[in-house]
Amino acid sequence: MKKDKKNIKVIIYSVPVLLIMMAMIVTPCFGTSPKKVAVIPFQMNSKDDLSFLQNGLFSMLSTRLTDPGKVVVLDRETIDTALAEAAKHAPAKGGLNVSRARILGANLGVDYVLFGSMTQFGSSFSIDGSMVDVTGEKPVISFAEQSNSLGDAIPFVNAFARDINQQVFNRGAGKKARVQPDTPEQPKAFQETEPGEDYSQNGSPFIKAKGAGSKKFRKRFRISDKLNCIAADDVDNDGRVEVITAIDHEIKILEHKGNRLVLKKKIEFSPSIRIIALDTADINQNGVPEIFVTALSIHRKNINSIIVEYNKGAKGYKTISKDMPYYFRVIKENNHDKVLFAQKKGGSPFKGKIYKMQWVNSRYRLDKKIKMPRSASVLALARGAIGDNHALKYVLINESGRLNIVDDTGHTEWKSREKTGGSKHYFILPDSELGGNNENRIYLQPRVMVYDNKNDGKNEVLVIHNIELSSVLGRYKKFVKGTIEMHAWNGIALFPVSKTRTVQGWISDFAIADTDNDGITELLVSVVESEKSSVITGRLRSYIISYDL
Repeated sequence: MKKDKKNIKVIIYSVPVLLIMMAMIVTPCFGTSPKKVAVIPFQMNSKDDLSFLQNGLFSMLSTRLTDPGKVVVLDRETIDTALAEAAKHAPAKGGLNVSRARILGANLGVDYVLFGSMTQFGSSFSIDGSMVDVTGEKPVISFAEQSNSLGDAIPFVNAFARDINQQVFNRGAGKKARVQPDTPEQPKAFQETEPGEDYSQNGSPFIKAKGAGSKKFRKRFRISDKLNCIAADDVDNDGRVEVITAIDHEIKILEHKGNRLVLKKKIEFSPSIRIIALDTADINQNGVPEIFVTALSIHRKNINSIIVEYNKGAKGYKTISKDMPYYFRVIKENNHDKVLFAQKKGGSPFKGKIYKMQWVNSRYRLDKKIKMPRSASVLALARGAIGDNHALKYVLINESGRLNIVDDTGHTEWKSREKTGGSKHYFILPDSELGGNNENRIYLQPRVMVYDNKNDGKNEVLVIHNIELSSVLGRYKKFVKGTIEMHAWNGIALFPVSKTRTVQGWISDFAIADTDNDGITELLVSVVESEKSSVITGRLRSYIISYDL
């Protein structure tokens, strides 16, 4: 019996060796056949969930090494199956090393195995990798890097892939390319632009991470009050786009005349509400866009939203629904169809269930429930094609200010480490920790939008980034400046590639439309002046600025 067990062990450990010997004999006979590579998912050593990065690195390496007719990279399913099978029989513990990689590669029938690991410690990380020739005839190509920024993993791995293509597959010319962390592909910092600074002639409102910026904005409208939100649409069917904005309990509909926006119509509501968001869409399909007014009660403890529509017969605006207990957001899915989303009150503005809403039997009714992770607000929600496969994803800013990408099952595929967003709109909940006698302000997050800025079929994500005064204590927010950032997908994450000129105060909202009907789309931004300026002038002031896109 013992002899039989010994023979079985000999057979098990002999098989990989025989396979390697066969590969060494057979390879020269098929010199013109494509080389096969097995990319093993990098081992992630971190207390955080870095599965998104692991998947991204696998996809990135597979794409960069594949060369039709010359280099074939095995698919992820085949790799995962082989690893699971190897884990059942491998007597040794620990991750891959060169010798184990050769055995695994022989079993898979490939020419090369690429493997590595990534270790995070605090805000820093180290990453290393090895490209192993299964036959052992060629030397191992390896790399090891470390950095204080997780985003540097991308240029590091890019450089490693270029080294492999040059040294192993004779693809590309020139010296070995080692990319340093602060490359344009993954910038570490972004240029700050102070008020009054001029810009280059490229016409974009966004400042690139390195180098040239944008031209100046134009002030279109000023008011001695706080502009809470903004939207743009042809809401009265006159063939021209109007700008809709709101102060606490009043909507102001503006039209473009000359170089300015002027008041066209004013709609007043009860002084017992506070308007915090505006959107437009023709959901009831009668040919006239409705104005969806998200409003809170004056004490900010209830939702009292309103829907308004232009009535051509009466030549005015009519309230078609009021006191609706929902936050509203109209989302232009993938730059095309407008869809109305509604969120119930819930325990807080970030806990209520989110639904799509439709017009059914002359009423607005909740339709499909949307699966969302915890800490999601419909006011900071967008949807569009994000990522390499161009699949529709949800993009949101959660309560803590982190940008998220969420799939249709409610699974968070990616979350930013840095904060963005920021708003002075808030909802009040009882503070149980203080006996219920004090206010607990839950601050809302601002609009986020998926938009194809370059009209190249690749979407960017636009987010407001208001900078909070760091010395402020307690539950009252104070912002000193703001900008709108443009984020792009780089294969494994969203990262900021450019931003608008920094303004003093805080940005309450933005919209995209051709308001002056010149055929050029504009970015409209509503800005509330800083509190310091308000103290000096004795009044609160706001303005709308625009950039040509």
